[in-house]
Amino acid sequence: MRPPCTPSPQLQNSIHCCSVFYGKSQGNWLTEFGWLDRGGYVRYGFKTASKLLEVAGHLMDHYRGDLNALHRAAADEADLEHRIQALGKGIGEVTVNIFLREMRGIWDKADPSPCALVLAAARTSGFIPAGTVDQRKALHLLMSLWQRAGKPAGDFPDSEAALLRLGLAERRRAARKQRNRS
Repeated sequence: MRPPCTPSPQLQNSIHCCSVFYGKSQGNWLTEFGWLDRGGYVRYGFKTASKLLEVAGHLMDHYRGDLNALHRAAADEADLEHRIQALGKGIGEVTVNIFLREMRGIWDKADPSPCALVLAAARTSGFIPAGTVDQRKALHLLMSLWQRAGKPAGDFPDSEAALLRLGLAERRRAARKQRNRS
């Protein structure tokens, strides 16, 4: 297991801003004063700033602002997913899957199954057999392939993200082809 998570400087700045000001009832200070811009998040508006405040407030109130404390408090993978979703409105299964995918290898309870788009791209690319439908089996096949290629286990989330982008591109291509037929 790798050491506890260390957020990027951009995320650290945004978390700090939220934790300092999370008690404010209005979230527009994040956008008006450029806090999100300084953190590298330039396309977020008032609604997102308000959600960030809610998440930061919940994180501060329940876990002293420490994501690793949230992980330690979780009994298992399912409880970890539930606790992350409970941080605020708008954090659903997809968001949790993305976050935990990035935390795979850092947190021992972060081990989400790959989404359908990752599986489709892995099948199309020949990384897993065409008939593979079990998500856990597919994940283990992909991880084994990654390890046999001599790649560091900590970089595996990058491979999953690349397969997701490929799956999205394949879905867009199929949708365009369908529109052109119509």
